[in-house]
Amino acid sequence: MYSFLIVSDDDSIRGLFRKSLNGDYIIHYPKTHDEALQLFLHKDIDIIFVDILLNNNGACILLESLKQIKFDSSIVVLVPESQPSLTEEVLKIGTYELIEKPLTKESIHRTLKRALEKQELKKELCFIQSQIKNLQPKGNDSNFSELIFNKQTNTGDTHLTYKEVFQKFSKVLTHVYDFGNFAEMTVEAMAEIFGVGRVVFMLIYKEGISRPFRYFGLDEVAAKSICFNLDHGTMLWLAKIIRY
Repeated sequence: MYSFLIVSDDDSIRGLFRKSLNGDYIIHYPKTHDEALQLFLHKDIDIIFVDILLNNNGACILLESLKQIKFDSSIVVLVPESQPSLTEEVLKIGTYELIEKPLTKESIHRTLKRALEKQELKKELCFIQSQIKNLQPKGNDSNFSELIFNKQTNTGDTHLTYKEVFQKFSKVLTHVYDFGNFAEMTVEAMAEIFGVGRVVFMLIYKEGISRPFRYFGLDEVAAKSICFNLDHGTMLWLAKIIRY
């Protein structure tokens, strides 16, 4: 069963969450950033909903505190639709899911579904990361990039091969039904789990041109400048390793 923190001192917000998520989850309702942080440190929390209007600048203090902790929980920040400047303030602290107030039962369920899908994706990416570390050869192997999808484990070895790792990952992705949502979650989760600053999700279109569909860490101008045809070295390399 999933466990959530609803961090707000607004009775109407807590009441709406109680009605919307009644009986399906374990939910805690801290009213201050200190209480929320203590619950987070001592409970297994999957998703944290934070009201940006928490008293005494509590939301920003909590978000800054969470940044100092290595955690796997997803954070959703509740921001008033009428105060767009607060959205900019939140994005300066970190990249979080945002949900606008006034809240509705539908918007809560929609945001929750996306956050839970991202959680499952992150868990699978963590698994892939651990398996890749087990598969990486010792020393500098110049042929490693060509061997990664063809590497086999020794008899009795419990670690998965690269093909098995990514096959397992792909099964999780099949549960994300919205393609745009799937692409966005993939680039965000890849950047977060693997600690990279840039991720590009490419599509190959019918005319044989490959362009970015979703991206992380690039501005729009740079992303739009990326364009490969099927004869490009990158595309030929990808086609080669996929055949293994």
